[in-house]
Amino acid sequence: MKTIFFSTSDRMIPVLEKIHKLTDLKLCITKTDVKVGRKLETKENEVKLWCIKNNIEFIQIENLKDKNLEILLDKVKQINPDLGIVVDFSFIIKNSIIELFKGNLINIHYSLLPKYRGASPIQFVILNGDTKTGITYQLVGNEMDKGNILYQIEHTLTGKENYLELFEQLLKVNVSSMSTFIELYKTNKLENITQNETLASYTYSTTQPKSTLVYKEDAYTTLIESPEVLERKIRAFNPRPILWTHLKYIEDYMTLKLKDPSKIDLTVKIYDGKISNNKLEITTLQLEGKNKTDWESFKRGYFN
Repeated sequence: MKTIFFSTSDRMIPVLEKIHKLTDLKLCITKTDVKVGRKLETKENEVKLWCIKNNIEFIQIENLKDKNLEILLDKVKQINPDLGIVVDFSFIIKNSIIELFKGNLINIHYSLLPKYRGASPIQFVILNGDTKTGITYQLVGNEMDKGNILYQIEHTLTGKENYLELFEQLLKVNVSSMSTFIELYKTNKLENITQNETLASYTYSTTQPKSTLVYKEDAYTTLIESPEVLERKIRAFNPRPILWTHLKYIEDYMTLKLKDPSKIDLTVKIYDGKISNNKLEITTLQLEGKNKTDWESFKRGYFN
């Protein structure tokens, strides 16, 4: 079974490896290498590096238009794949690409659709205090995450996971479910369920409402929310962009007095916390320009 893999994420190598084992992987589509850091050193794409190591053809793209799109369309026509798999792919897939797969282009989404369509489903699961989530295999269509559902696997939360921990759990679910999905696909036993639009929700940013990504501004707090909401925000935004505030709001929330009032507007990142006696107890935080520290050390250093 000839397959093409679409992903721009370094994190999806385990999924890529499993697809390679289960199918005849012909091509990977990923993004171009990027410049990072002050020295603008080139960071090579991990999907590309994996392909080089495993002698698999790949295409790196900056976008899905003009020459990039033309090259991709020509290559897909040459391969004439049986299946395309999309996971954590940064670009909106054009209808011209979808049509070439003849109903066999499938997206793997890290939520139980139709809940949490968009780019940030894991964060929203945590933010909303859900007790379960999962992954969805669905047909790629012309609208974001609206395609028919083919296969779903539920995953129960403990209520303690941060974003990275829940992502890693769902990645394991993804990898372990691939064998079953491929077998169901080969034997034409997958479901084909139209999503219930009345149950649909999206992961729109609170500060940039046209986008479903999470931004640094979304993670800002003045600590006026309930302890439960604050604790979920800490977990949802860890390890990025990290819940943050200004020192004056820490002072107010903890009913303490700063040793140096000139520092009142400095930024503070909150990495960890728990609810104790109906209040958020901050356990790990970091003042801008300083190292991460525990609350008691922070308190001794900055408060009377």
